[in-house]
Amino acid sequence: MNSNQSGTLYVVATPIGNLGDMVPRAVEILQTVKAIACEDTRHSKKLLDHFRIDTPLMAYHDHSDKKSSHKILTQLSAGNDIALIFRCRNTADFRSWVSLGTCGAAAGN
Repeated sequence: MNSNQSGTLYVVATPIGNLGDMVPRAVEILQTVKAIACEDTRHSKKLLDHFRIDTPLMAYHDHSDKKSSHKILTQLSAGNDIALIFRCRNTADFRSWVSLGTCGAAAGN
């Protein structure tokens, strides 16, 4: 954590069915970030348990309020790295996640 520098937001796609499809770099990121924002903490907990990752989870999805976005931005502003994980089923899912409030809030909107 470096208070003089903003943290990094890692967008990490996760496998839909086969946990063996998870790439090593994604596991490494999830092990080293300060927190993981995810659309479904129950589903994500299964993934993290499988890889023995104990990084704290925070719910973040398209129904999240501005408070959730603010929590993420506060962590990033404090120099903490955050991972955003989601199950990308198609390109529209990815576009939906990218356009969520975090991007607008970061831009001051």
